[in-house]
Amino acid sequence: MRIFVDSSCPSPSDIVNGTFVSTGTTAGSIVTYKCHPGHILIGSNVLTCELGGKYDHSAPSCKYVTCPALPTFTNGGFQIVNSSSSEGSPSTGELVLGSIASASCHENYELVNDDMNRIVCTEKGVWDLFPGNSMQMGQWENEIKCQCKGAFYHLLLTFVHVLFSQLRCFTFISNV
Repeated sequence: MRIFVDSSCPSPSDIVNGTFVSTGTTAGSIVTYKCHPGHILIGSNVLTCELGGKYDHSAPSCKYVTCPALPTFTNGGFQIVNSSSSEGSPSTGELVLGSIASASCHENYELVNDDMNRIVCTEKGVWDLFPGNSMQMGQWENEIKCQCKGAFYHLLLTFVHVLFSQLRCFTFISNV
C-alpha cells in the first residue's frame, strides 16, 4: 500500500506593510519576509515548506515602530525637531521611528554638553542618543544633563577668589 505525502505548500500569505520572496511551493522551498521601512517584523522572517504541505512557521506580521512620550529630565526636557512618517504610518502626532528630539533646559539652566543634545526614536521603539552626538549610541540619561547657568564660570571665579585671597595673605606675611 502506498501512502501519498503532499509535497507542496499553499502560496505564501501576503502581509500588510511588508513583502516576501519565495523560491517555490514544493517541500524545501523557502519564503523570506521583509517589512516596509518604519515597521518591525513580528515572528519568523523565513518559512520553509515541509513534507506534508505545511510551512514550519506561521506568516509574520509587520508592526509600525513608535516610541513612548518624550522623556523629561531634571531641569529640562525635549522638543520634537522632526517627525518621520511613511506609508502605513500611524496617525499624525505619534512619535515614530526616526523622530528626533532636541534637549533644552529650564530658565537659568544650561546643557552640560551642548554637543549632546538630541535623541532619536530607534527601531526598538525606545529613545536613544542621536548617532551624530557621539562615536557610539548609548543611554541618553547618562549624557544629557542641565546645570546652573554659568556653573563653570562661577566655579572659576570662586577658585580665582580663593587663590587671590591666599596670595594677599602670602604677600602680607612676606612684607612683615
